[in-house]
Amino acid sequence: MTTHDHNPFAAPPGEAEIDARVQTARLELALLRHRARTTAIAAVRAGWWLHTVAHQTLTDAGLPGLPMLWPIHVRLPLRWAIIAVDAEQALAQARPPLTAAVEGCFGDVAAVGPVTIRSITNNEPDERSEQDEARYQVGVTVTLDLSVTAVREDQALAQARDLVTARLGSRSNLAPCGGGQYLLPEERGVWDLDIPPLDPELDGPGDSDLRHLVAHGGEATGSLYNLDRIIADLTWLRRALRSPVIDGIGDSIGYRAGDDGYHFADQILQAMGLEPLPRSWQYEITTQLPVTVDTANADDVLAASYRQVADISATAPQRLLPITVTDQLHHDHQVQELEPGRYRVVRTMAYLVCLRGPASQVLAEAAVHAQLATFDPDNTELALHTVVLGRRVDRLLDRDHD
Repeated sequence: MTTHDHNPFAAPPGEAEIDARVQTARLELALLRHRARTTAIAAVRAGWWLHTVAHQTLTDAGLPGLPMLWPIHVRLPLRWAIIAVDAEQALAQARPPLTAAVEGCFGDVAAVGPVTIRSITNNEPDERSEQDEARYQVGVTVTLDLSVTAVREDQALAQARDLVTARLGSRSNLAPCGGGQYLLPEERGVWDLDIPPLDPELDGPGDSDLRHLVAHGGEATGSLYNLDRIIADLTWLRRALRSPVIDGIGDSIGYRAGDDGYHFADQILQAMGLEPLPRSWQYEITTQLPVTVDTANADDVLAASYRQVADISATAPQRLLPITVTDQLHHDHQVQELEPGRYRVVRTMAYLVCLRGPASQVLAEAAVHAQLATFDPDNTELALHTVVLGRRVDRLLDRDHD
């Protein structure tokens, strides 16, 4: 991390040194912003990270989010000019070519709804042709349902307006009559939007600003206050990106690829330029725990036995023991009926022990014995079967400290 020394006995840094530190911190901040978006796009494309969660992570960190498909409903008032003898003839003759014109204008980019005729006017009643025909203006309302790719709602609405304006600009016989209404469907938020394919070249952060900063640097400041401010921004951004990645493990990260997410999250953080996740020595430890169950319902035996040992299961570590669930589920429990209504169940208890310190199978097994002793002190004598899994990304992560 970029830092500077506040040693009261050191000579104060000169202006050139402060400027160099400011430029270094500013470059680190720009690189992190650039890498965060580039990595998010790559992780989404690979199926490692849920698109909407990656988008939310970027936006919560103050960075541009990922593009999504926004459905826009448009109510568009238009004018159509037609030559006719009278209003009745204008009405009869206008609808087929008007509908065809609207379809030709928008049909390839939107679903066109019914064309509703609102009015027919003759603005020049005294001007008639030799055939006694006059020019009529037909006022209509057209409904369009189109989809645009954008990051934010305001961008989506602006793109929809620009698209409609460009299409109408190429039509001499269709003209807008008012601004129209551009609406998103009610009760539909960012999490409900469809997802477009991401293109790293088009949707990436671009590198023009970064290239300029590397080549020319930023504005010289000569102020320790500015250095502190940039370092504070850098520290905040690191945490704003790191915490959601840890929170997403096994849910929004790794869920699609059939992975538990720890490896993917670690790779995402390192690709962003952040510290890797902590490692720990891990041990999968199993034991056979006998439990006596009294129940009149034979189908409830296993459930009743679990209720007895729930407090010492891997999901309920006691005394802050470094215990969590194993990667594999164990269902090989044995049931023996002792007498009517009484059963002996030998449950397979499985634990994953994570030690961030030195490797120690003895400590790992001591942790499991301590967990089992919460149920019965005699359980410290139970035989354990231990598999050393090696040093991996720790499964017991704390978003505030890791």
